[in-house]
Formats: sequence, C-alpha cells, structure tokens
Amino acid sequence: MTATPLQMANLMCIIANKGYYYTPHFVSSIDGGGEVDTMLAPFRVRHEVTHISPETYEVVQLGMQDVVEHGTARVARLQGISVAAKTGTAENYGIIGGKRVQLDDHSWFVAFAPRENPRIAIAVIVENAGFGATWAGPIASLLMERYLTDSLRPERLAEVERIAAKEIMLPVIRQKRARLDSLRRLRMRDAESDTMVIPRMTPRARIRPGGVPRSVAVLQPAGVGRNPGQPAAEGRPHALYVSLLPSARPLPEPHTGKR
Repeated sequence: MTATPLQMANLMCIIANKGYYYTPHFVSSIDGGGEVDTMLAPFRVRHEVTHISPETYEVVQLGMQDVVEHGTARVARLQGISVAAKTGTAENYGIIGGKRVQLDDHSWFVAFAPRENPRIAIAVIVENAGFGATWAGPIASLLMERYLTDSLRPERLAEVERIAAKEIMLPVIRQKRARLDSLRRLRMRDAESDTMVIPRMTPRARIRPGGVPRSVAVLQPAGVGRNPGQPAAEGRPHALYVSLLPSARPLPEPHTGKR
C-alpha cells in the first residue's frame, strides 16, 4: 500500500475524531464571507468514512497513547499532554549507476494530541533517515509542542540542534543539486573571475526538436490537523514543502552536415 503524508495525517484526523474528517484546506475564513460563503462550503462538510463504534476508536486511541508512554514512540512524550502516535520505518530502494540499491530507510511518524480533545493531527516523513523514532518522531514532537503550547521548553532546544545538524541527503542527490545550484555557480564565478564557470557547470539535457526543458516539482505536505471542537473552517495545514528544480539547458543541435 502506498500513501502520501497528507493522507496519513488525514487518517490521524479520522482516528482522533472517531470516524470522520474534513477536507484539508489552507483558508480558515474569508473576510466578509460568513457561514454561507459558498467557496468554503465544501470544507465544512463532515465526511463520515466508517461505521466503527466510538468504543472501538477509544481502544485504538488508548493503544496509540501506550505506544508513546511505553513503546517505540516515547520520543514524542509531551509534559502534561496525552499524545497518541505510531512510528514507522519504510524500506527504500533506488537506481544508482543502473543498479537497484537498498538505501537508508524512510523515517515515518504519525500522531495526534491531546488524545482526550484532539487539536492537532500530524504526519512526518524524513527520507533516507532511518528509524521513525530517531528522526520523524522527534520532529513531530517538537511541532506539536510548539503548536499546542506556543513555545518550546529550553531543554528541548538541544534536540532542535541535533536534528538541524544531521546530514541525511544521499551523496548522489548532493551531486545533482550541486550542479543545479545557480548561486553556487555565481559564487564560483566570482571566486575564479571566470565567466565560463556558469556554462561549464550548467547541467545539460538533450531535447527532441520542438521539445521543451523539463522541470521537476516535489510536493511534500508534512502534516495537517484540525481542532474537532472548532468549525471545519478552522483547519489548517501545519507544514508544506515545495521544491522546484530548474529546467535543464538543452544541448546544441547535433551537427548533421557532411564531413
């Protein structure tokens, strides 16, 4: 089964709300719109997706809370707040040099809090990072604490520094991004006083006649949560990352004349 981070965050909303969710959205209200605003109307619709009893959901929630208090998700414990969560570790394979290679696992973590009256649901994935409890879990914990308390305890700042200092990007990705880094090319041009640095370091891609350079867009929503005690319009995404890699510059047309 495959699932996006946004789908996993919405799954947490379903468990937290005991069977329903609201369509994730960015806008909580529109000035002058009011309750009859038709633009936001689809996001106020409550979607019932299961016919499972509230008692069964209660058992699931308590089990997820036990994962935080006694299991693999202990890194997500928050002082005075009941957190329900689950860690995840996804195997990761890639094609490098024409060969299928097993890479570092993807680190997953999903959660909602407080369990008794949920205000935030979140999903975090950290690619090529390892176990869910090592990286995604601490990140989710920090985000939840900041959202729920509007601050971070001083002793938590060391965890922020640990995460920020970790390099998890694969060497092959670093090489590709270095070639695409236009600012780096400009810095090298200034350092070498050689304007040929820019075309020399610009990645090239063959393009068929009439074709256009290709762009690569990566959309990684990292989580969405909603306060079930508030109207659906109060929902908001907690993190969204968009990376747009520049198009490759085409090679000159091949020479077709006779030698």
